[in-house]
Amino acid sequence: MSTKQRLTTVQQAKVKLIEHHNSWLANNDPEVLYAHVIHSWRVQKILDFTTDVSGKILDIGCFDGFVTEKIIKQGGKEVIGIDRLEKALKLAEVRGVKTILADIDEANLDFPDNHFDCVLAADVLNSVYDPDAVIEEIFRVLKPKGKLIITVPNLTSSSNRLRMLLGFAPYNLEVRARQGVGHLRLFTFKTMRELLSDHDFAVQKMSSSVFAFPLIHIKSKRPEYKQPRIFFSKFLAQIFPKWGENIIVLAEKGKG
Repeated sequence: MSTKQRLTTVQQAKVKLIEHHNSWLANNDPEVLYAHVIHSWRVQKILDFTTDVSGKILDIGCFDGFVTEKIIKQGGKEVIGIDRLEKALKLAEVRGVKTILADIDEANLDFPDNHFDCVLAADVLNSVYDPDAVIEEIFRVLKPKGKLIITVPNLTSSSNRLRMLLGFAPYNLEVRARQGVGHLRLFTFKTMRELLSDHDFAVQKMSSSVFAFPLIHIKSKRPEYKQPRIFFSKFLAQIFPKWGENIIVLAEKGKG
């Protein structure tokens, strides 16, 4: 298969993936997603990191602008949201978010070098084909000592450890990109730190938002945000962050 043919098949898979995401958006209320403890605590962690940031912020994968709007309301910030879902951006615009339709997978953001004071990539790297290319592009558009905030699902969460022990695949992992809205990439604390270090980012803080009862993804086939709140703990996530549901990182751009 030629390089051109391979690119074509990847593009076809991405079209399917975007179709699935648009279908989810058309049939679900994002507010229900954000209201669930796993995501509400993750969002709060993001806002804790952005509180002291001022200047220009780029929210990659801003989706419907829920988090972006909250960052704007902190004040002292000029925030732009980008996403590859046109339907989601229309919802973001209703919230007053400046938006750009763009696909970070293409790794060619239309911004000059050293432009942003902070870049947010919340649950983005788990949905791209080449995380290295994305991090390289983020490095380019960030100012020296600019901040990078990342969240991704944690491969070694308590739930995933139990799932793999019982012979199940990690929660929501998509083996075939065209088949659904799951994750294409999963990270551990170690692999996330290595990815950022390889691209001259210095990790300042790395944590998880919540520890979930291990059976949260075993007992029900429903998405996590529609499952009952069986048992969640911020305290345990602080003690055992590598067992938490999310990896949440604050990093700083180095000299390169």
